[in-house]
Amino acid sequence: MQHDQEKRYPVDVFGSPEVIGRADITADMVPARIWAYASDVAERMGINAAPVAAACIGAASSVVRHGWKVQPKQYDHSWKQAPILWLAITGDPSAKKTPALEAAIAPLRDIESDWMKLNLDEQKEYERQQRIYEAK
Repeated sequence: MQHDQEKRYPVDVFGSPEVIGRADITADMVPARIWAYASDVAERMGINAAPVAAACIGAASSVVRHGWKVQPKQYDHSWKQAPILWLAITGDPSAKKTPALEAAIAPLRDIESDWMKLNLDEQKEYERQQRIYEAK
């Protein structure tokens, strides 16, 4: 005789609040400037500051040079690690994930735009020299 057994399904350990709880980022977990920016953006967007702060950390880590290393332990000089960060922001559709990411990278885009303007004359000169070289 078979016993009635409840059907069991796999548990989503990454997305189930029953398993992992709610992942909130608080002001004491991130640099003060990132928290101030994330809080301001989140308030204007009407969302939690956590996804904006997380995206800002991801954006900041994306500009770290390839050759840099981090020494995780203050007195252990033998362990150095590349500061690579993988980031995922999850949420229901229309949770404003994309606007949070866009807001996080906006300052980097502004800096890049400023750099492009500063180098415009040098770029034009390079292109002129390139045309001269190719004509020869």
